[in-house]
Formats: sequence, structure tokens, C-alpha cells
Amino acid sequence: MTLFHALHAAHFPHTAKLALTHSAERVLEGSHWGAIATVDAGRGTSRSRVTVYPPGTAAGERRAMRFLRAWPVVGAVLGMFLLLALNAWPLPLAMMTVLGMYAAGFAAALSVTKRVRDGSHHVEVVSVYAGGHTETVGDIGFYNAVTDQLRCIDTLSARGELTPVGYEARWAAVYASIPEPETPDTARRRSHS
Repeated sequence: MTLFHALHAAHFPHTAKLALTHSAERVLEGSHWGAIATVDAGRGTSRSRVTVYPPGTAAGERRAMRFLRAWPVVGAVLGMFLLLALNAWPLPLAMMTVLGMYAAGFAAALSVTKRVRDGSHHVEVVSVYAGGHTETVGDIGFYNAVTDQLRCIDTLSARGELTPVGYEARWAAVYASIPEPETPDTARRRSHS
């Protein structure tokens, strides 16, 4: 049993107000430290990725990141409703309005989240089921260690056992343990040193 599962299995009381506040915050912002996503890529392939935001990422930035992740579906649904509402307009004009709204949502989200997206660290593993067994590309042990550490931080925080400073310090330690993503700037810095 991992440390996360041991901590999570322990019973701890919550007041209804604290649980409701924490739940609302989770829905609006997601985890303070980032996000975990697993995507079924089809044909027996799945991709799991943990994204760790730079320590100190503000609540507004987390909400913007959540908005960016949700916008493809939310924007499409809003676009359909907008198209229905604009049924008196000529179809090409209504479509251009809907597509403009959809593109504006992406443009706004991308501009507001640039700092967090550029500073985030990622750990990714890909699992492929082939020939009766699963092959994994990427360091699954490191991925599990990172996700366990991040979940433990959240569990300890929810139990009131971590101060905000302690939470930030542990988040920063996990963030620092993940290699910086390769970008043209990091490659240039490495070649000049």
C-alpha cells in the first residue's frame, strides 16, 4: 500500500461546511498543484499525464487552466445553444458568430494561462496493450511516485495537517524533482554552459 492510500484509508472527520468549501474549490480550480489526466487513445493505447504547475500558482490562474481544459466541450455546447438562439439570423452569419465566440474563448484562455502553461512540468507514460501483455513507455515508477506525493499533499492538507506554507514547500519539492521540459530556451542555455 502506498503512502497516499494509507493516509486516505485513515478515517478523519470533516465539518459539512469545510467539506462543501473544499468541494466547490475543487470543482472551480482543480488541485492547487496541477492535474492528472488519463486518455484512452484507442487500439489498446492509453496516455497518462500529470501536470504540475509552478509553485505559487494563484487561484485565478488555476481557474483559467480549468477553463482552458473544459472549453472544448463547454464551448461546443454553448455554441450549439447560441446557434439555436440565433435561428432568425442567416445561417452563415450565425455560424461565423458561433465560431468567433468559440475562438475567442480559446484565445482568452491561452493568453491568460501562458505563464502557467510555460512553467508547468509534466510526467507522462503511455501504455500499449499488444500481444497479450502491456508495454509501457515512460518511467511508470517515477509517475506513480509523483502522483502519490501530490495526492498525499492534498490528503494531509484536507486533514488540516499541513499549513499553507507546508503545502507550498512540498509542492515545490515535487515540482523541482520533475525535469524541466525541453524548450528552445533550455536547449540554448545548456549549450552555452
